[in-house]
Amino acid sequence: MNKRILFAILAVAFLAGAILRFMASGMAFGVMFLILAAASAWFSIKAKRE
Repeated sequence: MNKRILFAILAVAFLAGAILRFMASGMAFGVMFLILAAASAWFSIKAKRE
């Protein structure tokens, strides 16, 4: 599987998890998922350049 697509899917999944955690008032897990979503998006952009 293409790394770029894999990291993009992970970024969307982590973003959805963060939104659900914020709705359930789980602030710590929501912030963690947002950080993981940003890292996955960054790796996806980085994989695109290579």
